[in-house]
Amino acid sequence: MDISKLDRGTLYAVRSSAAAEDSADATAAGRFETILSVGFDDLGPAIARVKEGYNKGAVILQPDLSSRMMLSGVAYTNLNGRMLLNIGRGCHVQRIVKGEGAETTVSINNEVTIKGAPISPALLESIREGCMRVERYFGRPMDVEFAVIDKKVIYLQARPLPSPTAASITESEVRRISYELRNATKAGLSEVVLGVGNYREILGDSAATNLSVSTFNYVFAGDGESVPGAAQLGRNELGYDVGMEISPCLVYASGKVYYNFAGDAMQFRPKGIRLEDFMHVVNNVYIPMAKGDPDLLNYPELRMYAQFPEQAEQVGLDPEPFRKLAENNRRALLAIEPPATPPEKEFMAVFSATGPCLTELRRRLDAMRTGSAKEYVKAARLAFFALEDIRLLLSEMRASDAPHYTALVRLFGSDDPEKLRDAIVYNESIRNFEVPREERFKYLGSFELSLERGFPPERRERRGVEIADLALREKVFLARRALEMREKKKFFLLRDLDVVRQLYLQMAELTNAGTELFSLGLEELYMTGCDTLLARYRSAMRREAAQNSNAFGEPIFGSTMRSVAQSTTAAMPELVFGKMEDGEHRFAVGTEAKIVRAVDQTVEVSEDALVLIVPPNIRPGSHLFTVLSDYNIPVVSLPAAMLGAAKDATHLTINKKGNALDIVCD
Repeated sequence: MDISKLDRGTLYAVRSSAAAEDSADATAAGRFETILSVGFDDLGPAIARVKEGYNKGAVILQPDLSSRMMLSGVAYTNLNGRMLLNIGRGCHVQRIVKGEGAETTVSINNEVTIKGAPISPALLESIREGCMRVERYFGRPMDVEFAVIDKKVIYLQARPLPSPTAASITESEVRRISYELRNATKAGLSEVVLGVGNYREILGDSAATNLSVSTFNYVFAGDGESVPGAAQLGRNELGYDVGMEISPCLVYASGKVYYNFAGDAMQFRPKGIRLEDFMHVVNNVYIPMAKGDPDLLNYPELRMYAQFPEQAEQVGLDPEPFRKLAENNRRALLAIEPPATPPEKEFMAVFSATGPCLTELRRRLDAMRTGSAKEYVKAARLAFFALEDIRLLLSEMRASDAPHYTALVRLFGSDDPEKLRDAIVYNESIRNFEVPREERFKYLGSFELSLERGFPPERRERRGVEIADLALREKVFLARRALEMREKKKFFLLRDLDVVRQLYLQMAELTNAGTELFSLGLEELYMTGCDTLLARYRSAMRREAAQNSNAFGEPIFGSTMRSVAQSTTAAMPELVFGKMEDGEHRFAVGTEAKIVRAVDQTVEVSEDALVLIVPPNIRPGSHLFTVLSDYNIPVVSLPAAMLGAAKDATHLTINKKGNALDIVCD
């Protein structure tokens, strides 16, 4: 630059500056010389002096603020699981960088400890929050130099902490999760709860990436501030009162997908119920229920939330808004008209620069948010409402008409109203689109956009058993039709997601980011353009976090989130669908026992299969389960560890006694 244009009355700091100095894996803090209080006439010699020991990059000139510093120091936002602040009076930051001690050392984790001279609590909180903003911006633990000037905290520079420990990564993830869920916390949530449920199924299980999760969040829950997602738009059209407290729907933590339990529950608030009253129920009813039986978190929409006036009264809510909502939903069910023809795949134009590609991406996401995703949300909500309506009818029947209920149990094979409902509804195949295996229909798959798209599986459609009870028959008809609507509307959503995938792959090529692109979040994609050091920092941090994938249990409760040993709910083998007689059953793996992973959204089952083996998050109501129910054979869920053993086995022996299953892999 032309230094003659600089202000002659300003003192400058002259120092080295190059991207190669600090990377995701190494730092050169304090290695090269920095000269302070350099006047205009001395800039030339100072620049030459800095370059003597540094010839790999540029020299930067900054206004020297050292004489105005009241305090200064260095912060490590996450050093072995804690934030560490080294502070001194005046321009003490330069001494710290050169290896001298601090006048005050502050350690912050669950508590604050101070060694040395005291510091104002308000000022300490300002430094802490500012350093956390720096960490959130870069997406990883950072080394931050700061100063206090005129009672304001100024951030001088930041570099990544190289090779953070597993404890540091975990603590950073905890902080990020807490920040991301601030909408629910501000709405009155007493404790963060993160479940698993079927979101792992629709996001490819262990294949899920941060970019796909953040895309899902934007499309379905908006930006968390002013842009509503499909969940708010679709449900509110049906008579709900869903706001930004549900955002985000999902959390990506240590390489795994979790759903925001409070946000999930808040989608069931009808118009006429105050937010604080509903949050009171979440805090004092739903969370204690989840802690009492964490398995309820696996598809809670069909298992724990109040949806009818009788249920609302049980949890202390005004039943009248729920009565109106139920009436609205029943009317909407009667008006359902599933689409007759599937959408055809759209082939995206090729872009030559990232700017136009990102512009088109934003346009497509917003069109999906207000279009296919919103319509899908409405269809899914009505389908689940219809299923719950049947469960309530069966519960009443069991209490008031035992002979009739017993006959249904003998016919469909379960005494539990929830499982009996599923056996009845899925006894007949849920209709879907039948399309030829041509490229124009190759857009089906999981919501994980890094995975390939496929075709719909071949169907074995069957007619269901005739249902004698007229009221039950009508509700089952409506439920099947609503599920048909949901499955067909999903085709339009997946077609649009395929367009987004095409744009992401173009961005990966335009920026030479490759698969690292999927480590970024959607907002980072817009902010960085993917071709910066910042993007590489974040990708590196996400890879490190994914390697620490056992940092959290399943589910996650906020009260134990920071504990070293995370508890995991013990999952047991379970017959989730279909009939299986008591006794010992032996199956050959791969032919008689078909093992289905969550990413197999377009799975096909051979004629020889006698049992389907699935992960524990595949429940009635999920899309994969709807596909598998076509085959009319037992579906057994296995814990993740046992599922891996079954996959490597040649035979599977299931010993059934009542509701208990004992499984041996050999």
